[in-house]
Amino acid sequence: MPDFALQTDEEAGVAIRTCTDCGQEHLMGDSAEHVEEATPEAHECVCENETFELMSGVSVYEGTHDVRWYYIACRCVECNLVGVFADWKCEAGDAAAFLAKV
Repeated sequence: MPDFALQTDEEAGVAIRTCTDCGQEHLMGDSAEHVEEATPEAHECVCENETFELMSGVSVYEGTHDVRWYYIACRCVECNLVGVFADWKCEAGDAAAFLAKV
């Protein structure tokens, strides 16, 4: 599994992952729609490492497949700490289509 640095702006609803091998940046989910008003900040583990394995998840509105909240979980590659490092309310429509963009 590739490792990434993570920057987010939870107020704007923006997440950017950067591959630690090649340096390529990728706007996650619907971040491209909100990046202009964002001020992303880097995430750092409690052990001061900034490299993670990432996992995205969503919650949906009851009785639908429409995204209600977006969650980004991280596993630190140094100390193995696992946690949700970012989350925000997200009106992104169909969950499968949204998660295909992460």
